[in-house]
Amino acid sequence: FSLACNWHRTPCMCTTLLVTFVMVWVDRELRSEALGTFLIVLLGDGSVAETVLSGGGGILSIHLGFAVAVTVAVTITAPVSAHLNPAVTLAVFLNDKTLTVARMLQIWVSQVIGAFFGAAAVFGMYYEALNDYDSLSGVTRAVTGPNATAEIFSTYPTTYPGGRVPSLATCVCFEAVGTAVLIIGVFALTDASRDPLEPAWLGFMVGQLVLAIGLSLGWSTGYAINPARDFGPRVLSACAGWGSEVFTAHNYYFVVPLVAPLLGAGLGTLVYKHMAAPPVTFNDLGEPPIRHRRLSMEATEILAHRRRYTSASSSHDEAMTILLRDSPTDGIN
Repeated sequence: FSLACNWHRTPCMCTTLLVTFVMVWVDRELRSEALGTFLIVLLGDGSVAETVLSGGGGILSIHLGFAVAVTVAVTITAPVSAHLNPAVTLAVFLNDKTLTVARMLQIWVSQVIGAFFGAAAVFGMYYEALNDYDSLSGVTRAVTGPNATAEIFSTYPTTYPGGRVPSLATCVCFEAVGTAVLIIGVFALTDASRDPLEPAWLGFMVGQLVLAIGLSLGWSTGYAINPARDFGPRVLSACAGWGSEVFTAHNYYFVVPLVAPLLGAGLGTLVYKHMAAPPVTFNDLGEPPIRHRRLSMEATEILAHRRRYTSASSSHDEAMTILLRDSPTDGIN
């Protein structure tokens, strides 16, 4: 709505957004990424809005809100594509050479778009509550200070009880380490050689991982650990009345949640690959890793159907060919 009202001021931005939205809409995987990040921001930022505007709930409500938001988003989108985080996409790119740079950038854009519209939905639904809160506090669309509401949409460094704000270096460490923990956990949960979880359980475990990171490392920075989840809503808040201060506040803090999680993605990938990834081994019969033996229900039905038309004398190699062809592929999807 804000972009539409200011079309004459930002024609390039609006045109670019429209073209990109069309590009995302014609690709199912990109639509899934956009939907996932939309849900994360809708439910996660919604929990922040309720906490800030109602004056109750506390930080635990926010941690639980984002944990459940991630659980819901991953569970819904995992069958198609569930990176939902540019840091995760970068980690997959570093670990899986089949993902190209161009495709990675397309996924990043779709994630930002989903996050932008998720924030737009929160802004629209809490519009009256925001105006009432600003009227009561006497400050309109504050970015910093005790009555700040910009923190509903994006992360900002906290103010310690003594009045000090953590340095940018400290914030980078928190975001990078938190993201590294996330990447290590995601790889462990989706590694094919570990017998990966079904979408419902995967979503639940990733949500628990996000909750643990928030409870342990979330206070100083708000634990963005997701550039799209922070940048898309930040752009929305800039367009919806908070202005350019959302980018300049705290010495251009917006760069930290944009870059530090990508550094954490590289660190997490390196640590998992060299310290936690199980070796790929074959048994005495020459059978492949467990990912080829753990068939989905659909693949099992296909195999059973083919066996009806296969003679009893079929060789072990022929059966293994069917298993390999029908088994799930590698990667985080």
